[in-house]
Amino acid sequence: MYLLEIIIVEMVIDGQYKCAKVKNYADLMSQIVPQSNDIDLMIDINESGMNTSQCCTQCIHVCFSHTWEIRNYDWFLMNRNRLRSSQFLCTDGEHSWYLVLYLKGSKEEYSDYLSIYLYYNSGPKGDRSVRASYEFSILDSTGNTVHTHRSKEEGYTFLLGNNLCNWGVHRFVKSREVRENQWITDDRLILKCDVVEMQEKNIVSDLSLITYPEEGLDLTTGFAEFLLKREFTDLVIEAGEKRLDAHKVILCSASKVFKSMFEACNYNENKESKIRIDDFDYEVVRAMVQFLYTQKIDRIDMFASELILIADKYDIQYLKRYCEAYLVGQITADNALKLLALAQHTNCSLLEARSIGFIAQNAKAVFANRDWTHFNSQDPASNVQQIESSIEPSGTDIKPIDLPQLK
Repeated sequence: MYLLEIIIVEMVIDGQYKCAKVKNYADLMSQIVPQSNDIDLMIDINESGMNTSQCCTQCIHVCFSHTWEIRNYDWFLMNRNRLRSSQFLCTDGEHSWYLVLYLKGSKEEYSDYLSIYLYYNSGPKGDRSVRASYEFSILDSTGNTVHTHRSKEEGYTFLLGNNLCNWGVHRFVKSREVRENQWITDDRLILKCDVVEMQEKNIVSDLSLITYPEEGLDLTTGFAEFLLKREFTDLVIEAGEKRLDAHKVILCSASKVFKSMFEACNYNENKESKIRIDDFDYEVVRAMVQFLYTQKIDRIDMFASELILIADKYDIQYLKRYCEAYLVGQITADNALKLLALAQHTNCSLLEARSIGFIAQNAKAVFANRDWTHFNSQDPASNVQQIESSIEPSGTDIKPIDLPQLK
């Protein structure tokens, strides 16, 4: 369903090109029908720019109540006729109301009765009317209802600031009945008003109007429970002499390498639902699997370097970047060369740049470290050139070097 306001319509009528602006279907027909029966329509409408939202209008019942205690009833009966309650709010806080009680009737003809009315006091700007039903009650000292009057179920329309359109009951109860039935205790009369507002609400299905909670559903908590309790596991990971139960879908969602293993029907791991990892310690493998389920690493200070290597092997990019971000803040003169070698081996560009920058600024301390003599590479000239270009002219001279081979 589209709401079309102004559409440019291109038409070929009797072989001639024509262009017209139309506002709706009837307007379109008025442009076409008088012209010819031989019509070829070409309508250029950008559907993606049209409003496709939907609206549902429904009646919402909002219930609330107000209890009004009138003390010194006899004094008011002798000296006053009209009493007004304090204001009270609807449950949603949009509308305010108050009650008016006449102890000797609102008119002379009702002088033997108590008269009570409900008034609509205020609402949102532009909301000058509201429909509501009500129930007036007298309560005894224990809070039980002893007398009641209920309006019709469909309610009445209350108008803001119009005393003629506020509703109640002229003959609520005879004054003598209140005394005879001992509904007044300790010179107190207790009234209660229950109100049901019938509010018209529009519910719009446009997703742009929906407010989402700041904290979403934490799926990682559920995944961690599956790992901890070994529920529905369909995969075994072997590392050294130890085994770790896991779920294929979790590994495949994070790693294209793992996914390709299970997609290949003739791959050994797929047939046996087992993966064997021999080039990393069990604790490293366990930390990798834990991260896939929880997005957390318990001892990242111990395993960050090894986790970058295993993440690089299995193409787990988020784990790789996670550990890289940690190591960037851990560069020292003792480990700068090792981290540079690690960064170059695993293509961690941020860690590589920060390592070179640290070496350039702390050349004497780094080159004094014994790791300098073991710093090997397949392309030592290129590596030395990178470092030399980053060091200030006053820095330490650099001798030809080799980077160590990484497993």
